[in-house]
Amino acid sequence: QLSAEQEQLLAGLSTEEAIAAMEGLALALPGGHQAQHVGKGARQDYPDELAIFVGNLDGSGEMWPEELAAHFKSAGEVRRVTIKIDKLTGERLGYAYVDMKDAMAAET
Repeated sequence: QLSAEQEQLLAGLSTEEAIAAMEGLALALPGGHQAQHVGKGARQDYPDELAIFVGNLDGSGEMWPEELAAHFKSAGEVRRVTIKIDKLTGERLGYAYVDMKDAMAAET
């Protein structure tokens, strides 16, 4: 949920400006964890063909990136785990992406 300060910041912006502003905000997650937007330049460092889609995750916040990384490390080196969240509410969307180091690990 947005703070009053964040709502005030977004109030006078167009939709495009609000989305751009939201991408720069850190969202507080349960347990004191923080989720932050990864810069747009980082996408090229994590190609789609090395990403594994993980669906049907419980949205209550019980699954953490470290747990997904531990599960997938038997297939190869895990470079990044991204649990998707709603930018406006901070709630989890029920899916994640696990980025592997190479194609062999992603295929496995």
